[in-house]
Amino acid sequence: MTNESIENWGRDQTTLTQWITVGLIVGLFFSAPLVNLFEALLIIAVLVAPTLRERFLMCFRSPFCILAILFFILVIVGATYSEAPPEDSWGMVSGWRKILVLLLGFAVVTSTRHKKLLIKTFLLVGTASLLWSFLSYHYPDWLYHRNAIGIIVKNHATQGIFFSICALLCLIWAKYFTAIPRTKYLLYALVVAFFFNLAMITIGRSGYLAALILITIFIFHTMRDRGRFKQLLATGIAALTIMIFFLIADTSKERIELAVNEFTSAKSVTEGDPGSMGVRYIWWGHSLNMISKNPIIGIGTGAFEYGLEQEIEGLTGPAAIRTNDPHNQYLKIWVEHGAIGLLIFLGLIYTLLTAKKIAAPFKLAGTAVLLSWCATSMANSHFSTFHEGHFIWFWMGAMLSPEK
Repeated sequence: MTNESIENWGRDQTTLTQWITVGLIVGLFFSAPLVNLFEALLIIAVLVAPTLRERFLMCFRSPFCILAILFFILVIVGATYSEAPPEDSWGMVSGWRKILVLLLGFAVVTSTRHKKLLIKTFLLVGTASLLWSFLSYHYPDWLYHRNAIGIIVKNHATQGIFFSICALLCLIWAKYFTAIPRTKYLLYALVVAFFFNLAMITIGRSGYLAALILITIFIFHTMRDRGRFKQLLATGIAALTIMIFFLIADTSKERIELAVNEFTSAKSVTEGDPGSMGVRYIWWGHSLNMISKNPIIGIGTGAFEYGLEQEIEGLTGPAAIRTNDPHNQYLKIWVEHGAIGLLIFLGLIYTLLTAKKIAAPFKLAGTAVLLSWCATSMANSHFSTFHEGHFIWFWMGAMLSPEK
C-alpha cells in the first residue's frame, strides 16, 4: 500500500469509529445488548487500526488510565480470596470490566470534532427522549413505555441523571459552540423543559442532586473571571434557586420529603418496609460494621452479600433485609476491597478531575458529570451499575482525553 492509501484507510477507520461511538451513546439510553455490541466493535477497531493502536498505547502514560487498570487488577486479586462463592466473585469481576471502557474512550476519541459529535448525539437523543417522556406521560394509552408512564430511558434513576446531563450540555453548547441567538434561546428553553420533566415526571432523586451539582458547577465555571465574590454569589443563587424549584414542585417535593422521613425514622422502624432510604441507612450501618472487621483488604470481590448474611444472622425485621449492594459505591468498595481499593479508586477520581491539556468545554463536560456521579454514588453504586457505569467510564475517557 502507498502512503496515501494508508492515510486514507486510517481516516476511514477513524470515521467509522466515530459512528460506532455514536451508536454506543444511543445504546446507553435504551439497550444493554447494543452497548455490549458497540463496545465490542470499538475493541475490534482498536485492534485493527494502527492509528488507534498507537493511541491506545498512550493509555499507559495516562495517570487515570493506569489507575483504572490497577483498580481492575485489584478486583481480580480480590476474587482469589473472596469469601463469596466463585460464581459471585468472578461474576463481579466481569461486572467491573466496564471500568476498562475508560481506556477505549481515551483511545478512540481523539479530536475536538469527535467530542462535539458525542455531545450533540447525547443532546439529540436526550431531547427526543424528553419529548417522548412528556407525550407518554400525557397520553399513556398509546405511548406507554416500560413499567411507568413517562420513563423512556432504562429506569427513572438513569433518566433523571441523563436528563440532568442534557441540561448541562445545553448550557455548554450555548456558551461555547453557537453564536446564533435563536439557537441559544432554544437551548435555554430545553434546559427549562428538562427541569420540569425532572420535577414532575422522572421522579428520580438522583436526578435532582445531579441537576443541582451540574448547573452550579457550570455557573461557578462561567463566573470564574468575574471575581471571587461575584462567582460565589452567582453560584449560591443558582444553587438556592434549583433547590427551591425542586422543593415547591409537587412531585419532587413529595419525593424529597419521603426520602427525608424514611431516613430520619429508620432507627425507629422495627417491622414492615422502612422505605428505600430507610433501608439504605440500615445497610450503611451493617457496612461500617463489616469494614471494621476487614478494613485493609476487605472481604473480597463480590462478597458483600455473603458478608451481610453473616452480619445480620439472628436479626429480624428491617435490620435483616438482604442485598448484594449497600447503595453506596464507596462503602461497597471499602467492604470488598478494603482501604487499599478505596484509596486507589479515589486516586482515580482525583486524576480524572485534574486531567490536563483538554479544551475548556470538554473539561467542564467531563469533570462536572464526574462530580455529579461522585455525589449520587453516596446513595447508589453508579460507577458499577450497568448503564450508569458504562456511560461514566466511556464519557470520562472521551471527554478527558487530550485532543490532537
